[in-house]
Amino acid sequence: METYDRMTTNYIVETGECYVVDDRSSKGSSNVTLWFGERSYGFKEIPDVAYGPGHVFTCRATMTKQFQSGIDYELRSMDGELLFSTE
Repeated sequence: METYDRMTTNYIVETGECYVVDDRSSKGSSNVTLWFGERSYGFKEIPDVAYGPGHVFTCRATMTKQFQSGIDYELRSMDGELLFSTE
């Protein structure tokens, strides 16, 4: 995980293998959750690719450091092809 500043706000960038879970039916404001092992982060934009615990991606996710709320994320195939991006 890396940390950097955009303007005056601290952000965290998580990279690695992850999977995406649709949590729109559960309570909370996020629509999907990206799981990196035991760590998870919520995002509002739902990917337009097949996903779920059985689909593993190479992920890059950007969150605010203070609240760990999702800003942007991208999903790549295991061979590096970009499949979805919110940026």
